[in-house]
Formats: sequence, structure tokens, C-alpha cells
Amino acid sequence: MNGCQSNLSQNIPLVDYFYDDPKNWAVLDSSIPIFASDYDIFFVYPTQIAKLPGYYFNWLSGSVGHDVHNYVALQNQRQFGKRVRIFAPFVPELDYEQYTQLLNANREILTDFYFTNTPMNVAIRFTVQALQNYMANYHKAKRPFFLVGCEQGAVILYEALRQCPKITADQGLLAVYLFGIPGLTAERIRKDFKKNNLVPAMGRLDLGVVAVINTRMPDIPLEETYCTPGGYVINPLNWSTDETIGSRDQHLGAVFYKRQEKFLKNRVVETPHFCSAEIDTENALINIFDLPKGETAKRQKELENEFRELILHEQALFSNAWGIFAKNISANAIERTQKYLFIKRVLKPSDLQED
Repeated sequence: MNGCQSNLSQNIPLVDYFYDDPKNWAVLDSSIPIFASDYDIFFVYPTQIAKLPGYYFNWLSGSVGHDVHNYVALQNQRQFGKRVRIFAPFVPELDYEQYTQLLNANREILTDFYFTNTPMNVAIRFTVQALQNYMANYHKAKRPFFLVGCEQGAVILYEALRQCPKITADQGLLAVYLFGIPGLTAERIRKDFKKNNLVPAMGRLDLGVVAVINTRMPDIPLEETYCTPGGYVINPLNWSTDETIGSRDQHLGAVFYKRQEKFLKNRVVETPHFCSAEIDTENALINIFDLPKGETAKRQKELENEFRELILHEQALFSNAWGIFAKNISANAIERTQKYLFIKRVLKPSDLQED
């Protein structure tokens, strides 16, 4: 995908009703009846391009949009199953090089830094309109839904949601899952989403929450991670915010996307009991360890290289990082949905947030 041609300028015209056009959605499951699905996922994908000749990712150029559609559709379908409606707008992200430079330039002040006054604001504005379009045209009052963002997509989604204070827990927003987003503390989340009635997730079943998941693979230097001293994360294996280890037995399955596979049916790889995980509370990172072992030293080396290639060096960059806990996330979404549907006639989501 590195040959993408972008003719989008820094001032992309965002016209009214932009997302009324289906071609501006990577996935738009609007044709699936509400009664045939259990909940909705609104998904903002991670960085897709390593280096752009232009300024922003352009999904209308060549086969790029089709490639991203395949990734978003196959990854989410394998992760969440068929009884879920997926809504994933195309957004004009920065390329990996620009995004990394932006993070590095602000690494020391990330906990006080917002991205709305940066080149990322273009994608943020688009995502605000996409969120509003989803709520106005596809969401039914009180229907459970989840917001999911990964890496650059997580930052874009976070900032867009801050600008949509009318999208609240009381409308059915059960959880926001954010993978690979720097600079977040529990206090900042409470402050930023006070009007949305959202708080940091503190357990498995609290509703109206934001769950931050920043991982660190073995042997990766700390400076190459999304470490946030004093920050907030939650472990998807046991939904704990402390150092309690989540074991491989608790790992329900990883879902990885192999973009280089010729046949679509072979692109999604599912690996049960992929790893154990433990939170480094000092740096707000989830340390990944105890990966699958090979029967021989040679096979062990092959596995290590395969996992490293899938997670760290995939052409889609960080596309697969959030797939590490894929099945635990989908199981958790079902659990939160079931709890919400069981009690929604009695209590408001704000009454169900754990201390």
C-alpha cells in the first residue's frame, strides 16, 4: 500500500452529509436488521500507510480503499462474529512517518496535549461527522454500541468523541476500547468525558466506560512504546487495573490479519491462548509474555519471527496490535451488553460504573 497517491490537500473540504455516501465508509453494515444483531461497533482503523507522497490517506485512490475494506471487514467479522453490525468510516489519517514525528515532538507533554490543533484535526473533523451520521441514521435509541479505535485511530476517535458531548452512556454507549493511545490518565478521562457520562473502566462489567489498552511485546525498548508514567490501562485478560497477572488460560484468542496473503480466506489467523499479560503500573503498559512455544529450538525461532512480523512489522504497521486480545474484547462486549439489556429498564448506565 506504500504506493498510494494522495491528492488531498491539508484543507480537505468536508461537505454536509459526507457520510451519507456509502463509498466514504470502509464498512457500513446498515443493511443488517437491528433484530438480527446484538450490538454495534463503530471502528476507527490504525495507520494504514508508511509513507505518503501527499499529506493525507486517500481511500479513493487506486485499490487502497478496497484493501482497507478487506482488512476492517475480515478482522472485525472474525473478532466479533456475525451478530454484530460494523460501522467504520474512511478518515484522512496521516502516514506513519508524520504521525510518529508528531508523537515524538510532544512525548514529554502528552498528558496535557490535545491533537485538535495539529494536522490530525482533519481526520478528527471527519470522524466527528461520521459519529454524528451514525447516531442520526443508524443508531436506535438505547441500543447498545461500542466505539473502538487503534493507534492513530484511537487518538482520532478520542478527540472526536470529546467534541460530541451528546453521545453519552445513557444512549447505550457501553464502552470505548482504545488500543495504543498515549498520554491518558484516569483523571484526564474523567475530565474529558464528564459531559458524555463516561469514566475509566475499572472492571469487567461496568458500563459507560473508557478502556485503554497499551501493550509492550518482549524485548521492545520502553522508549518505543506508548508508556505513560502515572497513566491508566486495563488488562483485557482479567479486566484488572493492578499487577494481577492474566494467564494464557484466560486468553480466549488473538486474531491477526496477514495482508500479504493472496487469498482472502487465508488472511485472518486466529491463535488461542496466545499469551499471558501483566500491567506495569509505573509506565501504564501491559507486558505481553509467555507466548506459544515451539517443539524445537528451530520452531521456536520461527514462531518468534512470525509473531514479530505479524504484530510489529506488518505492512499495515500497527494494524495487528489490537488483535492480540481480540476474543477477550468480543467476549467482554457480549458480557457488558447482556448486563445492560438485563437492567436497562431499572437503572441508568451511570449507576453501574464501578468505583
